[in-house]
Amino acid sequence: MVAETDSIAINLPDATDYSDKTLQILYIDDDVIVINKPAGILTHSKGALNDEFTVADFFRRYTSVGLETNRPGIVHRLDRDTSGVMIGARTPEAFQRLKKQFAERHAKKTYLAVVAGQPRQQQAKIDVPLGRNPAAPSTFRADPRGKSAQTIYKVLATQPNLSLLALRPRTGRTHQLRVHLAYIGT
Repeated sequence: MVAETDSIAINLPDATDYSDKTLQILYIDDDVIVINKPAGILTHSKGALNDEFTVADFFRRYTSVGLETNRPGIVHRLDRDTSGVMIGARTPEAFQRLKKQFAERHAKKTYLAVVAGQPRQQQAKIDVPLGRNPAAPSTFRADPRGKSAQTIYKVLATQPNLSLLALRPRTGRTHQLRVHLAYIGT
């Protein structure tokens, strides 16, 4: 039992130094930085006690925006297991402009995915709402009561048991592409 006059000490680990970690810069100017994010790296930490390198740790060196947060310069994200191009803001003005472009869906995103099997149609729009899976709350599933989600896909190439798809999400739900592809059986 802790008494009113007792003191409690909590020893937190020192902040991890990631100054030696780097990501490939594809483009940089006074307003933006564009990087190639490899699979396996988080876009930003999940909370205050994070001891793994993130894109946000890298952006922190190049931005003046959001330095007091765990998302400095971050205007969009890619899941940990997704590789791809990310753009970050270096100034408050660029941050506002980019956030607005993503919010108003002016940013056009295309993903490539290799999937098992072959979709029935060569191209189609998947319009299936998504919601949390009550059996596993950290995952998502197709859910008629969920949030609206749309993905357009096009088959680029096939082999007997694999297909290469171009995916264009119209919305930006968590794990949207994985859930939509599972929904159509690929």
